[in-house]
Amino acid sequence: LERIDVENQATAVVKDNESDDEPEFRIVEFQIYHPNATMVSLIGNFNHWNPESDYMKKNRDGIFSFSKKLKPGEYLYSYVVDGEKVLDVYNPETRIRFDTNEISSYLKVREREKPYERQ
Repeated sequence: LERIDVENQATAVVKDNESDDEPEFRIVEFQIYHPNATMVSLIGNFNHWNPESDYMKKNRDGIFSFSKKLKPGEYLYSYVVDGEKVLDVYNPETRIRFDTNEISSYLKVREREKPYERQ
C-alpha cells in the first residue's frame, strides 16, 4: 500500500467569518488533488451544473482549488477532471440529484456564527 499524504486530502471547506462587504455570503474553498490532470472545473447547483463557469487553479502540489461565495444553504456539487465527472472523494456526504438520478457530493453552508460587524 502507498503512504497516504494527509496534506493532499482536499475537499470543500467553509471559511471562518471574514470582514466582507457581503455579509449574507460565506466563502467556500473547494479543493481536489489530481496531480496528473490538466483541467478541472467545479460544477453544482450553484452554477447550473455548467463546467465552463468555475475553472479551478492548479498549484505545484497537484491540488486544484477554487473559492466561491455562497449563501447559507444546501448544495450539490461534483468536479469535472479532464472531461470526466468525479465526486469529492474526501467528502463522505453525498446525495442523489433527482433530475439526473446521479450521485453528487453534498455541502451544507451554515449561517455565520457571530453577527456581522462592520470594522
